[in-house]
Amino acid sequence: MATIAFKNLRDRVKDRTSKKVEFTIKDGDGVVISLVGATIEIDFRYNNKIGTIVKETSIGSGITVVDAANGRFDLDSFLLDWAIGCYWYGVVITFASGDIDENLQGEVKVLQNIPN
Repeated sequence: MATIAFKNLRDRVKDRTSKKVEFTIKDGDGVVISLVGATIEIDFRYNNKIGTIVKETSIGSGITVVDAANGRFDLDSFLLDWAIGCYWYGVVITFASGDIDENLQGEVKVLQNIPN
């Protein structure tokens, strides 16, 4: 049975640019998994795991593969213009073999910005 890995992101501030987030995909023994030929998608949902999708990303559209052979990719920076609240995200990796991994997920909180 696959283990779900949680990576909660740091709190973000509404109407600010969110910094990139770095990911390295490893197996249960800590060995990196190659992403050569893989597709990667990340969806963000409002309030819970089955909530309304507020952002969809994929390679070339919000995701940058940094080092496919060593399992490294980034969620690119973006303007966070979402409502204040809690959001869940899930990563879906489809490997060149056709195997699909949906075991990486987490949450991020969007906080009110404070005007200067």
